[in-house]
This record gives sequence, C-alpha cells and structure tokens, in this order.
Amino acid sequence: MRKFIIGFALVIVIVTGTISFAYEINEKTAHKAEFSLNIDGENKTPKDMYVIDDRTYIPLREFSDKMGYNITWNSSKVDVITKVGSYASNDWTAFKENSLDDLYGFKDKDGNIVIEPQFAFAFDFSEGMAAVQKEGGYGYINEHGDIVIQCQFDSAGDFKNGVAWVREYNIIDGFIVADAGEGANYYIDKAGNKILEVPDIYGTSEFSEGYAIATIFFSHLPPSLNHKPNIYSFINMRGDFATDKKFNGVAGGFKNGYAVVKQNDRWGVINKEFNFIIECKYSDYKELINSNEYKELYENK
Repeated sequence: MRKFIIGFALVIVIVTGTISFAYEINEKTAHKAEFSLNIDGENKTPKDMYVIDDRTYIPLREFSDKMGYNITWNSSKVDVITKVGSYASNDWTAFKENSLDDLYGFKDKDGNIVIEPQFAFAFDFSEGMAAVQKEGGYGYINEHGDIVIQCQFDSAGDFKNGVAWVREYNIIDGFIVADAGEGANYYIDKAGNKILEVPDIYGTSEFSEGYAIATIFFSHLPPSLNHKPNIYSFINMRGDFATDKKFNGVAGGFKNGYAVVKQNDRWGVINKEFNFIIECKYSDYKELINSNEYKELYENK
C-alpha cells in the first residue's frame, strides 16, 4: 500500500501537474526539472524529477536503487533511508589459484588477500555478504569470513537491497531436479529468514526496480534436461506474476523503467506496465540496442 501511494502521487504529478498534500498545503504546481543530478561525478538523474516551489522532488524507489540505499518505512510514510552501499567489501573479489584443487578466497582492490582461501566456490561480496560453497552447499559469509547463514542451499544469489534469492534441489534417479513443491525457490533476508516463496517457478533473478525475472517451470526436470525452451516472465515483490505476457528471452531486468525482451525470436522493449515501447521486430539483440529508436528511448529518460 505504501508503494502504491507513492506511485499514485507521482502519476498525479505527471498527468496533471498538480499534487495535493494532506497537512501542509492543499495544491501545488509542478514542472519537470531541467537540470541533472550528479553525485561524485556520476549522473544519477532519475526519470521523473520535478520542481515544486523551488524544491526538487524525486521518486524515492528509483533513486535508492541507483544509489544503493535501503528504504525503511514507518506505518504511513518514509521514515528513514539507510545506506547499504558503503561496505569495506564493496571492492572485494573472489579469487583462486590456477589449480583445479585450489580453494576460493577474497582480495581487495589492491590485490591484498583479505579472507584466506577456504571455500569450494565463492561469489563477490555484495552489501557486506558473499555467497560461498562449503561442504556441498551454499551459504553466506560476512566481511570477517564467518559463515552467518549456513551452507544449506543448492544455489544462491547476491544480496541486493537486503534480499537474496536461493534455491533448493532434490536428487531423483541421479538427476538434479528443481522441486516444484514448497520452498524450491525463495528469497531470504540477511538473517536467513524466508521472506518470499516462489515455488512454481524454476528459477528467479535478483529484483530490479520492483520486479524479478522468472523462468517458468515446465516439469520435474530443469530446462537443461527436458529439452524444452525456457519461457520467462516477471514477478513482483509479493511473488505474484506481474503480467500474463510470456517471453522466450529477457536480456537482464528492468533498467530506468525498461526491459529488453524477446518474443517469437524477435527482440523488443517493454515498460514497467508491460506494454511494448519497441515492438519485437529485431532478429538480433545487438541490432536492437544499436538502433536509433533504442538509443532515442534512453536519451529521452
């Protein structure tokens, strides 16, 4: 509901140029900002940035995604924004020596070893935690190298905005099988608590701008074994399908309000209402992103 209220207010600004505030003022006129927002030399200008009585207003969710912030809410409005992007481990990367038997550790940006090699596999740090494999399962470590979420998952993704995707498998007749039952795919918080289940989907991605890519579950065999082409869609933060549209390709998640998708072996672009902004007519992905209409789409953001 809180997210809806913010989105509704933003729509009022865009469509009518007028916005009502419950307590301080009754009505104000807004116009779109004609300047950019630069932070540390980088352009962080959101799509919709408006000026009302010499004050600049920006969409909080989009801005927080750009800056790596988490949003904390009270019962009725935004209460505080806490930064999640200032971890010392932001520049730490997983490494291993050339030998196949070597274990993974972590180095900082200067090449210094900060966590000694001890993991069968490891991903880079994200938001102060890293997914690692040990004793056959994936879990998470903190910046001290301590395992803070036990290695109990078959797959694990990076934390983003305090949430990470994990997956559980079953082994049936020697095959790795995604369990279509409860808990096969879900999202956890930094304490390891399950916060969102997506049991009927073979695989999901990290959330981007409120949506995650979902690979639709066909049978009790994963796509690599059942020889059926993958079909993709999007889920929202409740774990529900956000659209009835299905795609046979998705090139990353939403970015600046758009996502590149493929239907009938042709590439196009959708917006966050899942309407086609560029119809699926390009046979090659590179042909699409090099097209004038694609470049103009992002130049106008």
